[in-house]
Amino acid sequence: QGGENRRSHAGVGKPRTDMAGRIGIDTGGTHTDLVYVEDAGLGFHTLKVATTPDDLSRGVLDGLGTILDDAGSTAAAVTRFVYGSTLVTNLIIEGGDVAVGLLTTKGFRDVIEIGRASRKLNIYDIHWRPPAPLVPRHLRLDVDERIDHEGAIVTPLDEEAARVALRHLRDARVESIAVCFLNAYANPVHEQKMAALAAEECPEIEISLSSDVVREFREYERMSTTAVNAYVAGPLTRHLDDLAANVAKEGVPATPAIMRSNGGVMTFAAAKRLPVALTHSGPMGGIVGGTAIAAACGL
Repeated sequence: QGGENRRSHAGVGKPRTDMAGRIGIDTGGTHTDLVYVEDAGLGFHTLKVATTPDDLSRGVLDGLGTILDDAGSTAAAVTRFVYGSTLVTNLIIEGGDVAVGLLTTKGFRDVIEIGRASRKLNIYDIHWRPPAPLVPRHLRLDVDERIDHEGAIVTPLDEEAARVALRHLRDARVESIAVCFLNAYANPVHEQKMAALAAEECPEIEISLSSDVVREFREYERMSTTAVNAYVAGPLTRHLDDLAANVAKEGVPATPAIMRSNGGVMTFAAAKRLPVALTHSGPMGGIVGGTAIAAACGL
């Protein structure tokens, strides 16, 4: 319908200008929704504003100022700031222009494209085509190294080959690199060494290690998840840094947190280290909220 939709559910009397409260904000593709709940339990206030796709922080800040005015409160009185966003989901679905490199064990560069032989739809559909991997083949490089399933080193990491691969990806102007070595879940030493080499060869490039992102067995699942983490790391980091700086500039003292896919929250700093944990940040807030309302109703 356009424009702003706001609603206040205040108790008796107008809230004081120093009324402490918590704010929750969800940024979707079309609208940004805000809820302000007074800590004293006197009321809550809701607001819906247009999302600003060119700069998500702008819509958030516009809504923040408006809802605090409606509540008769100030930014300094915000005791908790929780954010939810479909940014990560949209980046994956829309296929943003992010150049990502992949480093893996020699002979395993195509695992991310081979995937699993599981077809949940019509297995006889000859027109079906798999989605393109997030990392194109020319940016997937392999190096000599091998660790067995018990964590023992079978073939030491070829450090010189690793440096050559890192320089190649640096020259290809990748924004981030996913590192996924075979059996790194059992022993991450080679991935950690690769991160140390990357700090020397290309310190400006974000590095995602599979042993940090999802330390579990099965190389395809671990590799694809790590690739997603690397893919969204740059855009998410820039957005959260910008939003945190602007929220602090507005005078909000609370440390901002963001909704994660498992229904909990994490700080912006933690989110930047593990952005793949935010793939369902926006929708999950609705599920958690619905569960809380159902419990309050005895359902």
